[in-house]
Amino acid sequence: MPPGLSFSEASVFGLCVSTSAYSLFSPDHLALPLPSLEHTSVGKSLLVWGGSSSVGSNAIQLAKGAGLEVVTTCSSRSFDYVESLGADKVFDYNSPTVIDDVAAELDKGTCAGIYLAAGKVSDACELSAKSKQKLFVSSSNPVMPGDCPEGVVAKMAYGTGGPDGFKPALPATFGGYLIEALHKGISAKKLVIEAQ
Repeated sequence: MPPGLSFSEASVFGLCVSTSAYSLFSPDHLALPLPSLEHTSVGKSLLVWGGSSSVGSNAIQLAKGAGLEVVTTCSSRSFDYVESLGADKVFDYNSPTVIDDVAAELDKGTCAGIYLAAGKVSDACELSAKSKQKLFVSSSNPVMPGDCPEGVVAKMAYGTGGPDGFKPALPATFGGYLIEALHKGISAKKLVIEAQ
């Protein structure tokens, strides 16, 4: 635990970062490249739906470390916060046109997929269906029958792969990148969301 990080902050950190890392880096989900302190752009975007949530906050930073452009949704009062984490484009999930607006943004280039950190699975799946890319949806929430329109694939991430499924995400969480980033003071406070 690096200096400047309290025990109460550290105690809530593990679940948030491991949940997002599993979705982002597991080969059964988004299979993104692992993050690095010397990351270079991979030329793709990623949508993090619910970027101001504790899991979404970690996902934004891990995705930036993996070299992706991050598009996210949150309420308008959290725009500055998610931008401070590295989000490149931010949309208000309360907007009546948010799904169309985000789909149009993602279709300007190549998108690696959608990570639903918080929110309705059906919204992320509807967005995938509107995108020309028919993006895979990795979800922190259970995917229920009827959530996905035809042609859209969504899968709940956490707890679905067992210990072996989590192994590929370990270097991004409790291994090299995270330890190095925290000890070098890179977003140490931002990587941690205190329990509210």
